[in-house]
Amino acid sequence: MDSAQIVGQRNQSDELTLEDFIRRLHTLTEPADLETLKAWLSRLATSDRQLQDFRQFSTEKYQRNLVAEGPWFEALLLCFEPGQHTPIHDHSGSACGVRVIQGSATETVYELSQDGQLTVTDTNQLNEGGVVGSVDMDIHQLSNSQTVTGPLVTLHIYSPPLGEVGNYSIVDNSSWRVSAARNRKPK
Repeated sequence: MDSAQIVGQRNQSDELTLEDFIRRLHTLTEPADLETLKAWLSRLATSDRQLQDFRQFSTEKYQRNLVAEGPWFEALLLCFEPGQHTPIHDHSGSACGVRVIQGSATETVYELSQDGQLTVTDTNQLNEGGVVGSVDMDIHQLSNSQTVTGPLVTLHIYSPPLGEVGNYSIVDNSSWRVSAARNRKPK
């Protein structure tokens, strides 16, 4: 095995089970920074099957399903049918780490100019296991732009928990504040 293969391998002892991951989030005594959230998500050894109880889909729009919460975090499983997407939004005051659990996500990143115009600055394709993040007033949208390959499931960690977020329209360059809604775990 050459050194390039060794560098690319992850030590299984570095992996976090879903239970360990949630337990680690519960130890937070202040908001976690984005790099910490992304590092923990990268180490998460979980499968879609382990999150099965939190998978709720709707034919009308993507669903935000609560997995766990604490004073300094909330973990949500977002479930998208083909063609569904989040609004264009920010994370006002929170860091958000995202890991793709199933499917392929398209992240579109925007910038707001001083005259209020939204401009696309980047587009990223994230496959299963891919991790991305945004913080505070970063503006983006996540989509399941696949039309036939099936659902998209992503795990989102917000620290601190989301309260209100900004939503944006690229059509008329308007923006507005909304409460970050989520579904509770089904009984």
